[in-house]
Amino acid sequence: DQNGYLELAHEMVLRTGRVDAARRLVEGHDGGLDPPERLRRLEVAMLTADGDLAAARRALEAERPRRHARYSRQYISVLAGLGDAAGIIDYLDSTAHGLEDPELAVHRFDALAILGRMDEALVVVEDGLRAHPRNGAFFQRYRDLAAELGEPARVDDVLIELTSVSTTMDEQLDVLTAQLFDLDRIDEILEIAGDPQLSWKVGPIGHYNIARARYVRRQCDEAELAIDRLAGSVRVWDGEMLRSLISFVRGVFVSALDHRRRHRRPGPPLDEVEYHVRLHQRDYDAAFGMYVAEEDERRLTAVFGERAEVRSSFPAVASRAVIVQGGPGDEIQLASTYPYLGSQGHLIATCDPRLESLFRRSFPGADLLPATRARSRRHFGFLEDGPPRAANELYDLLTHDAWRQVDACNRVALGRSLQQLSDRPNGGSPYNAYLPPDPALVDGMRARLGAQHPAIGLVWRSEFNDAMRSIHYLTVDELAPLTTADARIVCLQHDATLEERQGLDRLFPGRVRYLDDLDMRDDFEVAAAMVASLDAVVGVGTTIVELAGAVGTPAVLIQPTLFGAWRSTASSGSDYWCRSARVAAVGAPTHRDAGVSPPT
Repeated sequence: DQNGYLELAHEMVLRTGRVDAARRLVEGHDGGLDPPERLRRLEVAMLTADGDLAAARRALEAERPRRHARYSRQYISVLAGLGDAAGIIDYLDSTAHGLEDPELAVHRFDALAILGRMDEALVVVEDGLRAHPRNGAFFQRYRDLAAELGEPARVDDVLIELTSVSTTMDEQLDVLTAQLFDLDRIDEILEIAGDPQLSWKVGPIGHYNIARARYVRRQCDEAELAIDRLAGSVRVWDGEMLRSLISFVRGVFVSALDHRRRHRRPGPPLDEVEYHVRLHQRDYDAAFGMYVAEEDERRLTAVFGERAEVRSSFPAVASRAVIVQGGPGDEIQLASTYPYLGSQGHLIATCDPRLESLFRRSFPGADLLPATRARSRRHFGFLEDGPPRAANELYDLLTHDAWRQVDACNRVALGRSLQQLSDRPNGGSPYNAYLPPDPALVDGMRARLGAQHPAIGLVWRSEFNDAMRSIHYLTVDELAPLTTADARIVCLQHDATLEERQGLDRLFPGRVRYLDDLDMRDDFEVAAAMVASLDAVVGVGTTIVELAGAVGTPAVLIQPTLFGAWRSTASSGSDYWCRSARVAAVGAPTHRDAGVSPPT
């Protein structure tokens, strides 16, 4: 019917981010919308796209709902965006919606998990796995929950069960390859791809996962052959995104950017390929301008109106608040702009509580607001255990107390907006040391290490390491060229496994120091003092390397892919952000260890 076509067109326009165009579609519709709930549904969709979830909630609650699935999905999505986990559970407990709607079941799990109700969350996700074995959302949550419960072995049993309940061989291989990829078991996927008895039975989802596995292993030609099999399938958009990434890692930047323009899914929050191509082209204004996702910009504006500051020159104002995003490494890096912001008016900034004392010493003129952030489902129970959250669209970034102080400022910016300041002439990057460690702690660390021979700290991966992220990191064995260095090695990888420690000991026999009695993850005063006491830090792009640059320790940032190679700004390999660091960028784009060479 005509209204159905209008609703479909409205959804398509909204997906491109054109909220005003969607509104004109509704206003220009001569026949009106029948029944009335359709109009409400479109209005709520527009408010949600604009980031104004509080208004969307009011609109949904303005009339007594018929609790059909479409209303419930819209309402629960709004509650999730506002961080109202308790409201989600209360609503779903009062409806007949169960596992027949996987989207609502996933929301139920997430709400239970962030409230810390682990036993109930486990029941929901186990039932969801049985009812919807091909829905990867349930498996990913089960994997994270099993890790949280300290029972990762349970995942293998579930994997076997999920594969067995699929009816056809292509469905079994779709499920198996997807779950194996989530578990970072790339070799097993490649075994399926190389088995002539199985490979011809693989369906589109299986081919997509094989393509991802090939990409992770830098088998670019083979990955593109698998992507070719996705034409006309449900994974065609994802496959073309992967093809763009392959062009990028090969160093064919112009082709990668052109391909993204021709094969872009409508309305992505941030196009990773375009962002990094712009950085490599030194078009910092365009790259940094797109770093704040449109969704984040809209919700900042929804909460703070005209005071929201996203793409700005950050002029002088009486007071400005910065709401930080990302992990502590991102926060450490972007804190380099705080001295300038402090010169433009009184600065208030939220911060990871672990960084509070270090930042207070470094930026005495600023007001620091310690506020935990909701990073992912791995952080189970954060709403239950922590202080009350802001009751608005920024609940994941702000506690209630932090929001009250931020709300009193003349301007409010998101942390990712601060990248723009690094490109300022005569005052931007590269930055001198700006985080002074505690001198007494530094002296203690130096005494601990002793005076013989140089001491070099090593870090080779992030603690959050999955298949797609692993391409940016190294293995211990790939550090072998560094064995020629006549220095003691200090392991800065706080979560190094037994196997990794054994590898280090083989490479550097008798020369490795471990810091098991120090909290190098959560005590940033200790971590800053340790890296300041070292002669150098060598590693991939992690928090500890960013910290080394911020305290002024000579650092070598190894870039195993071309994604971070843009930070090398001169023939000497000097780093874009920190004056004390230089970049060892990959030479051969498809060999991730090519950035590691004997030290000079």
